[in-house]
Amino acid sequence: MLRRNEQLASIALSSRLGIGSVTYRKLIEFAGSAERVFSFSRSELRDLPDVRTDIATSIIEFDHWESIEAEMKTVEESGASLIPWQDTAYPRNLRQIHDPPPILYARGEIMTRDSLAIAVVGSRLPTEYGESVVDWLVRDLALRGVTVVSGLARGIDTASHETALQNGGRTLAVLGSGIDVVYPRENERLFSQITRNGAVLTEFPPTTPPSSEHFPRRNRIISGLSLGVLIVEASVRSGSLITATYALEQGREVFAVPGRITSGRSRGTNQLIQQGAKLVSNANDIFDEIFPLIDSDTAAHIIDSQYPHPSSDKPTLEFSPGEQHIFNLLGEDPVSIDQIITRSGMPPGDISESLLTLELKGIIRRHPGHQYSRNHLSKS
Repeated sequence: MLRRNEQLASIALSSRLGIGSVTYRKLIEFAGSAERVFSFSRSELRDLPDVRTDIATSIIEFDHWESIEAEMKTVEESGASLIPWQDTAYPRNLRQIHDPPPILYARGEIMTRDSLAIAVVGSRLPTEYGESVVDWLVRDLALRGVTVVSGLARGIDTASHETALQNGGRTLAVLGSGIDVVYPRENERLFSQITRNGAVLTEFPPTTPPSSEHFPRRNRIISGLSLGVLIVEASVRSGSLITATYALEQGREVFAVPGRITSGRSRGTNQLIQQGAKLVSNANDIFDEIFPLIDSDTAAHIIDSQYPHPSSDKPTLEFSPGEQHIFNLLGEDPVSIDQIITRSGMPPGDISESLLTLELKGIIRRHPGHQYSRNHLSKS
C-alpha cells in the first residue's frame, strides 16, 4: 500500500483537479509519484506534453488539503481502501486499458488470481432461461478458479455474483456510485458477501449517488478487469452492449449466449453473434478462447479443477428406482406434473415425493405452474 501522502496527492490530482486518466498516467510516469507532481514548478509542468496551462496552474495553486483529508477519512470510515493507478495492488488487467481510472475505491481484497477473470452481464429482467444459463455457466467458471466480474445490477448481474459465491468462487462488483452507496438497495447483503469473497470497486468518490451517466463509465471497468465479456440476454438497447463495445476497444474477447429469436431480451445477444461474437453453449467455449491468454500453470489448474477427481471425498448422488424413472422422463423443457403422472404410471404421492427429493438434490428445477425440468448440470 502506498504512503498516505501519496494517496492524498492521488485524490487531489484525480477527483479535485479533474485530471483525466491519460494525463494522470503521464504525470505519474514523468514524476514517479503523485506527491512529487505537486513539487514541480510552473515551467516544469508547462514543459510536459499534454499538460495544458490551466491544469498546470491548478496544480501549482492547489491548497485544499483539508477537504482531501476529509474525503480520505470518509473512505476509511466506510471500511474501504484507496488504490491509485501507480499502486502495485492496482488490477493488472485494468492497468492495461487506454483509460484506466486514476484511482479505485475498494472494499474487500483484490488478489493476483483475479487477473483470471470473465465478466458476465445481461438483462435486468432475465427470463428463466437466462437465469438457468447463468447458474450453469458461472458455476463452471467459479469451480475452475475464474473470478466473475459484474456490476451488482438487478437480474443477470446479481445472479452472476450469487452463483459465483454459492460455488466457492471469487467475484468483483463494479459500482456506478460511491463505495459507500449500495445500489440497488436490495443488494446490500450481497454487497457485504462480495467484500468477504472478492471486492467491490468504483472510481467514484464516496457519497456519489448512482446516475445514468455513470454506468457507461462503470462498464469500461467491468470489461477492463476481465479477459473477456459474456453477455447473457440483452435487448438491442441494453447497456450490456456498451460493455461489449468497450471489450472490443480494449482487445478483450466477446462471448454471447444465443437466445430465442422471438424474445426481445435475446435480440441484442443474437445480434452480437451475427457480428462476430463467440457463440457460447458451454463453459469450454469460453476456455478455448482464454487459454492462449493465460500462463501454463493457470491453464493446468483450470483443466484439473473442471470436475472432482475420482478419489474425491465428495459423495456421489444416488437415485431410488422411482427417482431415476422420473428423471429419465424429464428434459430441459419444463413438463407439467400431470404429464409426469401420465407418462410414469406411478402413484401421485410417490411422484410428488420423488420430485421434491430430486429438487433438493439440485438435480431438477421447479417452474411456475407445477412444471419441472432437468437442471442443466444434471448427468443422465
